[in-house]
Amino acid sequence: MFQSQQFIHYLFIAVSIVIIAALGVLAYALIRRSLRIISKKKYISDSLRIILQGLSRWLIIIAVILIGLQQAGIRVASIWAALLTIVAMLAVGFIAVWSILSNILCSILMIIFRPFSIGDDIEIIEATGGKGLRGEVVNFNVLFTFLKEKNDTENTQAVVQIPNNFIFQKTVRRREGKDTRSLDEYIFKIPRTDPHG
Repeated sequence: MFQSQQFIHYLFIAVSIVIIAALGVLAYALIRRSLRIISKKKYISDSLRIILQGLSRWLIIIAVILIGLQQAGIRVASIWAALLTIVAMLAVGFIAVWSILSNILCSILMIIFRPFSIGDDIEIIEATGGKGLRGEVVNFNVLFTFLKEKNDTENTQAVVQIPNNFIFQKTVRRREGKDTRSLDEYIFKIPRTDPHG
């Protein structure tokens, strides 16, 4: 009798965990589908959809694991304390590399708001009225934007590497280039679609 009650108890826990996992998979599928619909209607860019999709996946995985552990009778409070300790340690480490994080955050915002595209001619205007940087955007990554700058005196072209947080905080004058590619297409290597095809 005791063994059958124990078996029923463990079976109930196993079924509960399977149901929680299935609900997590269903929730992620619904979020993913909703984000695709919103992205197709051009309310958000493809890059923002990818970021939100990844974030929602990890949040659902963490929630399913914690709820499943609680159903199994494991005290989740101690796990939360350990997770918060790890997060606090990571936060201290992040402060040490704030400049890098600032560039990464600014690059994400630039991908979302698209102040310029690859191939555009941009000029970073100084507030004091001095001569700013000007050139064609030839490369972009999560830390730097690369401008091909033409030197009038030497008639040579040099590539200038500018931190993304510097560009994000300045006024930028943009002249649209002939053959351009948006930052999210460039960084995520999204293939171009022919508008006439």
